[in-house]
Amino acid sequence: MRRLPLFFLAAAIALLVHARTIGFDFVHADDADLIVGNRTFLSDLHNLPRAFSRSYFEVEGELTATKTYYRPIAIVSFILDAARGGISPRPYHATNVALHAAATCLLLALAISWGASPGAAFAAALVFAVHPVNV
Repeated sequence: MRRLPLFFLAAAIALLVHARTIGFDFVHADDADLIVGNRTFLSDLHNLPRAFSRSYFEVEGELTATKTYYRPIAIVSFILDAARGGISPRPYHATNVALHAAATCLLLALAISWGASPGAAFAAALVFAVHPVNV
């Protein structure tokens, strides 16, 4: 119970550092194809089961040979985000920020469970939370 504040602080720092990205527009690298190009597929909640049988890079209406990247949870997340906000980038970015804060807490818990001191585990989690390689 004494460690609980560390988890709240780690999550809060991750949220504060990345919260401004919620207002950003889609990135043209992946977002243009995976979200904007798939808006018809993503906007139908009945497609949730299909998320488990399609490639991550599959775009509705386009032929593709890329069937090797299996990320159904990410596709489900996109479908749920589309249900919340349509084509607005805000729900997608908010989900990513929340998932990053949760992953920061999981790293903190993992480091502690591996025997790191709470201080060292917290430091490692903070590096993960704020380091630009994760953005």
